[in-house]
Amino acid sequence: MKTRLHGAACKTCRRRGRKCTRELPNCQTCVVKGIQCEGYVLKWSGFASRGKLAGQSSMEDMQATTISRRKRTLPTLPLDTTIEASSTDDLAPVDETYATDIDQPDTVQNLLDTADINTMDAFSMFSLSMSTPTEHTDFAEHYSGTTDSFLPENFLLTIEDTGGTIEAAGTSSRHSNGDGEGVVQPYHKHGMLGSTLSQSLDLYNIPWELKHLLNYHILEVAPRLCIDNKTMRNPYSQYILPLAVHNPALLYACAALAACHFNVRLLDPGFHVQALRFKGKAMRRFQEQLWMEPSVADDGKLATILMLTLTDLCLGGYSNFDAHFSAARRLIDLRGDHMTPDCFVEQYIACLDIMSAASGQRKPKFTCADVLRLRGPSIEWSYDVFPCPPGQFEIVAMTVELHKSLGDSKNPSVEDQAQAFQLKQRLFMLPLYNERGEDWLHLTEAYRHAIALYIIRLFNLTADEDEISWLTQSIFHHAKSIPALTGWADNLLWPLFHAGLELTDERRRQWLRDRAHLMQRSGGFKNVDSVMTILEKVWGSETRPDYLTLLSSEGLGSMIPV
Repeated sequence: MKTRLHGAACKTCRRRGRKCTRELPNCQTCVVKGIQCEGYVLKWSGFASRGKLAGQSSMEDMQATTISRRKRTLPTLPLDTTIEASSTDDLAPVDETYATDIDQPDTVQNLLDTADINTMDAFSMFSLSMSTPTEHTDFAEHYSGTTDSFLPENFLLTIEDTGGTIEAAGTSSRHSNGDGEGVVQPYHKHGMLGSTLSQSLDLYNIPWELKHLLNYHILEVAPRLCIDNKTMRNPYSQYILPLAVHNPALLYACAALAACHFNVRLLDPGFHVQALRFKGKAMRRFQEQLWMEPSVADDGKLATILMLTLTDLCLGGYSNFDAHFSAARRLIDLRGDHMTPDCFVEQYIACLDIMSAASGQRKPKFTCADVLRLRGPSIEWSYDVFPCPPGQFEIVAMTVELHKSLGDSKNPSVEDQAQAFQLKQRLFMLPLYNERGEDWLHLTEAYRHAIALYIIRLFNLTADEDEISWLTQSIFHHAKSIPALTGWADNLLWPLFHAGLELTDERRRQWLRDRAHLMQRSGGFKNVDSVMTILEKVWGSETRPDYLTLLSSEGLGSMIPV
């Protein structure tokens, strides 16, 4: 029988620095030495090859390799606690630490080794900080002063969508009515969960190391992912997080975002390491799940890509978002008419993809027709998908699509400039958006003027200084009309970035620095600081920046200023 070989050395030989024979299912180097072969790293090879396991002789070999590489320690639980084992073997409350690393000090390098950096690099790219993490206690002690005051140990979140309300055990979802009694806030049904749903997030049935981070995700991260962070219609806590209980990759992706978010807000480097480690675990489990036959029909796969994209946004700096959007587009095509509730996840990924291409040389994976198809007959997004209303975002998508079709992107023809001018005129013919109050009106108007400024600079349209000054001042006027430290103000990064490129007044520059600092500490996303770093470089230069290279770095990916 012909010997089957893997494309790279096994994990054991790579860790020990030995030559590997690369034979399947186990390399002969490990067999001769009498040690256990830990298997091979699964590579991203697309959804089309999920039917056969590249590098493994059977599904049992892959599962046996995954299970044998972990050392599990069960925590001490109350006698009346029942834990149900999951078929994925990732939902039990365990402390996942590789047996090969337990005798080594907890340095950043060891923690990053645990995260399987090679696997992460196959999907997205980011910079790694190689400094020793500071010793930290439980994040609840940082947040509220005492662990007990944050959430009870046996916190159980239960979502009931039977009569238009949400019921949850625990103080986090109940509000006082003034008489000292807890009142459950009404939940406006918008088709997100469709039929009757009863899901529970039991913190005894998830990995022990994620318990407090997921508490933080429920109370702090999920609200800030919505434009109105006080709304009760939150798909991140009401749909994605319950879905993650049965999806290990999504669960670790939510934990990675929570750890990164906590680090950005409280500047704790230990949680930055945790974010990278959990992101690596999410990537590894996500790749393993792609080999399973029912992976396409599972909503958790697409939600995992969204949460990993948001984690990269939260980490700041440059990231290879193109890998996320390529995988999402391929998965959406394979799913066909099967969509997440109200196309919420699909809409958000498509918006992020187009906004990423708006300030870079890459072409978006989603077109204007895709956005219209995913939006459906509604004139609104299904939820707080994006701070730019659908009418305005359609202008952005058409502008990006027109610019990507140019033969010479830096020298558009007269006909192309005429089309861009028509798009700008169409933008100002759109009605005012005041259906959600004054803050929504100011936010959408800031986007309207920023989009016009973006079209002018992208296509080199003729515009006098008065028009540029009017657009810039309008953006700052509407931004200042929105109270700081609110969800509405935290979503002003894209308009303020384009207005900041036009600033010459040091007083306004300082106001933008101060507002950006509040936006990052309130919203918890480090890409605010990354965008301000770009603006500082522009302000220190006397040349006009190139929109196509301003937010991208060769070999490191790009930024998304949202």
